[in-house]
Amino acid sequence: MATTDGENDKNNYEIGYINNTLKFVRIQALASARPFQGYEVMQPIYDQWEDLMKTYNEGSPAGVNNGLETAGGHWAFIKTQKEFVDGAIQGTLISILFAFCVLMISTMNIVTASFATVAISCIVISVIAFMEVLGSVSYTH
Repeated sequence: MATTDGENDKNNYEIGYINNTLKFVRIQALASARPFQGYEVMQPIYDQWEDLMKTYNEGSPAGVNNGLETAGGHWAFIKTQKEFVDGAIQGTLISILFAFCVLMISTMNIVTASFATVAISCIVISVIAFMEVLGSVSYTH
């Protein structure tokens, strides 16, 4: 800490002292992923980092076995992306079921309600497929 580099690290919160006791050391590393690549790409990378930290913590002596890794909000956004997709699927299924119920009540004919529901489902699937082809929606990239 007596060197300029040490003082700079302390001032940049790379090294943390409280009451002259070392409490943390910040180490930066690069990951092989870019932000917002999608759940399927980012989740395995996140899992690898978690496994690495678990390995380091298990092999370290007490007092330095509390390491953790962060990536800003990117790790949290992985879960958010998955929930967006799950919510969209669930919402679509509920909407189609609701449409069937409304059609059934209004037509009083199960055949008509079923055909209309199939038609609505095909339209929804076509729109999602077209968006995927254009790259507007990405579940795997």
